[in-house]
Amino acid sequence: MDLLQPSSMNIMIVSKKLPKDIVYDQTEKWFGTRYTDREVPASWISKWESVKPYPEFSIPPPNPFITTDFSILEKKENQPEYPQQLSDNPLYEIWYRQDQKFELPMAYYYLYLISPLSVKSARSNALLDMMINFLVYSLTEVAYPAVTADLSYAISSYEKGLMIKVYGYNQKLPVLLDLISSKLITFGDEISLAVFEAVKDKLIKSYHNKAIKPSSLAKDMRLILLVNNVYTTMEKHMELQTVTLDELKDYCKEFIKTLYLKSLVQGNVTALEASATVKKFVDTVHFTELPADIRPKYKVVQIPKGEKCFRIESFNKQDTNSIITNYYQAAPFTIRSSVIIEIIMLIIEEPLFDVLRTKEQLGYNVYCSLRDTFGVLGYTITVNAQATKHTTNHVDNRIEEFLKHTDKILESTPEKELNQIKEDLIKTKQCAHTDLKEEVDTNWSEIISDDYIFDRLKQEIAAIKDVTLKEVRQWWKTHNKFGDKENFRKLTVQVVGHNKSEKDVKDADVDVLGNDKEDAVLGRKFRVTVLGNESLCKKEKKDKEYFIKDVEDFRSGLVMFPSVEKLPK
Repeated sequence: MDLLQPSSMNIMIVSKKLPKDIVYDQTEKWFGTRYTDREVPASWISKWESVKPYPEFSIPPPNPFITTDFSILEKKENQPEYPQQLSDNPLYEIWYRQDQKFELPMAYYYLYLISPLSVKSARSNALLDMMINFLVYSLTEVAYPAVTADLSYAISSYEKGLMIKVYGYNQKLPVLLDLISSKLITFGDEISLAVFEAVKDKLIKSYHNKAIKPSSLAKDMRLILLVNNVYTTMEKHMELQTVTLDELKDYCKEFIKTLYLKSLVQGNVTALEASATVKKFVDTVHFTELPADIRPKYKVVQIPKGEKCFRIESFNKQDTNSIITNYYQAAPFTIRSSVIIEIIMLIIEEPLFDVLRTKEQLGYNVYCSLRDTFGVLGYTITVNAQATKHTTNHVDNRIEEFLKHTDKILESTPEKELNQIKEDLIKTKQCAHTDLKEEVDTNWSEIISDDYIFDRLKQEIAAIKDVTLKEVRQWWKTHNKFGDKENFRKLTVQVVGHNKSEKDVKDADVDVLGNDKEDAVLGRKFRVTVLGNESLCKKEKKDKEYFIKDVEDFRSGLVMFPSVEKLPK
């Protein structure tokens, strides 16, 4: 450091644009480059030697997040295969597993802060999104040293609250979690009005752009028809427009007052350290108990037997895309039922695409999926069609015609082919996790869903081996329109695109794009245009009760599946 002195420094200037008043009187011997040199004026050196240090150029303090200990914990004998519960009390639960497979100095701390405010209303749900945006913003600068030290964090909303994940080299992860917990209790007071308005506008635009996508709208409508305590993107868009800074600050304080915490610590960490780190987080945030009977719960309505249709108009006047999602509801979750549906989806997946996409060309995106909607099983068939080519009713009819055809496919499927499908499915489920994160995420999904079936794959494999072809065929017949209809419960959600000519599109109001009319986007009020009436029922040869005209009216007379409280195993 003593050699870094103004009197001994050398300044080299290289430029393509050369000053004309300088004579280049020397030649570099290897490349023949012309140059000149001169002494730095003594007056300059004198000023540099007497200059007062600028605090902005100070050497940064030591990074408290830099890992110095990369040692791996010794392996334990008789190590449990799945996470074990270290703590279970009215405030929190801690799940833990020491990694002995990947043997890396890495760990994952996952925390789920459950709050009744997350499902209180659409406004409260939108405020949670705002709160998370500001928490992430407030951490950007102070957590930067952790990021440079190869530690990571993620903060997001989930069904019942706020999720925090920290991961990376295990030694300093508790320090990062301490930083986040400290910010969680103070960041609300640090929000300025200017930043509030900027983030609010950005989130409103994000809601807007999501709401005008037919696929997002179809998903929102399906869930709002089936599940309580869920709110659509357009509801949150409307509510957020009138949220104030003071309201957000109050929400940030209120959110952390009463919570229930779920946590998982997995990796190169001792049980003692895992428990101490989570307990310190709880002590720092200092929340009170959220009783089990008022923790957020989701309940699913049982669709009446037969068919119901909710057909609405797409918000984007320039979008010709239509989405048809046919949801077929089954029954509360069991491992056996879930693998039966999974097997059926594998059987019909390829012919579904071949018939509806390739041969009939109903849409460019055609697929089927197993659905577990908060503990209620079912499956969906989705087609992304063009309003300029096919009506949603036509697509729905073709889906049903295909399902009629699948009855024949299942009847003609030999035992040998089913066994091959079962074998392939088992091989898929037997694939080992390729890294620690995959294993952690799998375990975490069991915890946050309240299922706690950590050996789910083993149970599924056992059920797959035991399922018979007769059982598969019987399940399909009872849940199919063209079978005995014993358990046929169908809800079709249809978002109808706009069948516009090129001239109509050019003349259309462009505020839906979120580009040319920013004020319209920020202040827009979404109104769902419900399609379907008695004359349309006659035209399409449907029952007069076929169309759903009002969401609340539809839900009000329906039975709710019980909310099953699952206990840790």
